Amino acid sequence: MKLKTYFSGTVEAAMELARQELGPETMIVYSRKADKANRHLGEYEVVFAIEEAAEPAVPPAAAPQPSEPSPLPAAGGDQWASLARFSAEVADLKRQMARISGAIGRTGGFRAATPELGEIYSSLVDDGFEHALARDIVDAVQSGPEAQDGATLQQAVTAELAARFATSEPAAEPAGQRRIIALVGPPGVGKTLTLVKLAATLGLAARRPAQILSIDNVRIGAPDQLRTYASILGLPFRFAETTQALSEALDEARSRRVVLIDTPGLSPRDMEEGRALASFLSKSPEIEVHLVLSATAKSADLMRAVERYRGFRPDRLVFTRVDETVSFGSMLNTAIRSSVPLSYLATGQAVPEDLEPATKRRLLGLAPDAAVGVASAA
Repeated sequence: MKLKTYFSGTVEAAMELARQELGPETMIVYSRKADKANRHLGEYEVVFAIEEAAEPAVPPAAAPQPSEPSPLPAAGGDQWASLARFSAEVADLKRQMARISGAIGRTGGFRAATPELGEIYSSLVDDGFEHALARDIVDAVQSGPEAQDGATLQQAVTAELAARFATSEPAAEPAGQRRIIALVGPPGVGKTLTLVKLAATLGLAARRPAQILSIDNVRIGAPDQLRTYASILGLPFRFAETTQALSEALDEARSRRVVLIDTPGLSPRDMEEGRALASFLSKSPEIEVHLVLSATAKSADLMRAVERYRGFRPDRLVFTRVDETVSFGSMLNTAIRSSVPLSYLATGQAVPEDLEPATKRRLLGLAPDAAVGVASAA
């Protein structure tokens, strides 16, 4: 019995080639996708076996020919069964190694004190928390007395998460207080629709005189779109092309209890153009700067956006598209890492129903089920 390996684009092509070279009695031992090192030889690696007539033994001094198939002793039924078992064991070992590799990748080599804490760590990572932050949270929990008490473990994780981020929306505002809110953020995250929801919620629904301003001179048609929204809501609208014009518009709107400012969506390459606006907003303490981000983005992308908008000195974070994702850890991850409080969550397209204050109870209720006990949320 001798074996020979063929590489080919298909198993059928390898079979045809083997029968031509080894004869019609050749048999397939196994076939599989070729590994990366041999992929250039063919898509599939196919091993064939064939019975061969007894040949004189090769003298020890004779060097084996590299082109010849590897000789094996004649294989009977028991030997074929052993070969099959060996192949199955190798395949099972590969599957186990893949599982171990995946587990190490998910945990980053982190070892929790208990299996329950390990599951919580994995759940946090799967939901969008950075490995380092997930480790910090679990370390803080497992170093406390709650780690030994399964009944309070979920509450301990909830409390640890709640202590690490802040929300800012007040339950009630002092009478007569004027609010000026500017929404900033990357393009396409839903700033304009969020602004309209805020106008309806803080202005019309609360019976406060409101006005909408826009300095979005980047997106084509943006002022006209917002002017239409303002007309539907029955609110005054003004477009300011420059920061000087925006300053004048704010002075003229002093009688308005709520003023909402729409700004252009700035991509990474546009940040230089937004420097004047960033300077104006960051130097105006009466203006609340809300950075609008999408809940569907990855943690790394969200943190890059936060860093790009540091020059605007955002006071709060607003997350849109909360209804479009089932992974919410990236939101809390961003709030914790940036130390910027959360203010609002946009959960759909309806105006103004699909906008709600970002409370800790609501946010912890979105966190991984395995990681927190919603009932105990702050």
